[in-house]
Amino acid sequence: MDKIPIIHIHDGLLILAIALSVYYVPTVIAKQRRHNNTLAIFVLNSLPLFIFAAFFLVSLLVLGSIVPDSLVPVHALWTTIGAATVGVAVSVGWTVVSWSVALVWSCTNDTKEQLMVVREPTFKREPA
Repeated sequence: MDKIPIIHIHDGLLILAIALSVYYVPTVIAKQRRHNNTLAIFVLNSLPLFIFAAFFLVSLLVLGSIVPDSLVPVHALWTTIGAATVGVAVSVGWTVVSWSVALVWSCTNDTKEQLMVVREPTFKREPA
């Protein structure tokens, strides 16, 4: 078995870091603007990732080595592949929709107002 060169792993990690930083732009905008619903925007932004992870784990359980081959007939295998494909398609579609909603929501004017207190300087009067 050939080893994966380190350079390819670094490229993959770099692409993943860039993709996640672009993906979480709505959350960063909400945080920077001190939006009242920053946590809700983060959850909405993260929801498709959880959906995708769930479909991925189910696919691994059914298609992977966890379940013996004798328990997975051929028709069940193709059904699982089809379900996983539909799950990924739904997840990608939901990602586009939820990312767009989170971006618009993070740009709304529902931010915490900042209170600025200005005090007059106090001068000591010298006795005349």
